[in-house]
Amino acid sequence: MPAAALQAAGAAGLRHPVIGHGPVGSVAEAARARGVAPADVAKTLVVRRGDDDFLFVLVPGGRALSWPRLRRLLGVSRLSLPAAGVARAATGY
Repeated sequence: MPAAALQAAGAAGLRHPVIGHGPVGSVAEAARARGVAPADVAKTLVVRRGDDDFLFVLVPGGRALSWPRLRRLLGVSRLSLPAAGVARAATGY
């Protein structure tokens, strides 16, 4: 987890364990690596709201992101997933 995310969680008063593991290719692999069920894993997605405007979206491991619901919650008509390199450059994640 990026240092900025840990700092933000701490500043918000969130208590959380940090569990590290090597690279994984799916939620199922991440759950196995952590010894938990897929529903106990949170997927972290980087979403682009606009030029130089990115958000982290957490989705329970057993569920899919609802684009219409997220757009409605954010009050926008358009969102996208940036390319991996763009997401990393913008967020460090």
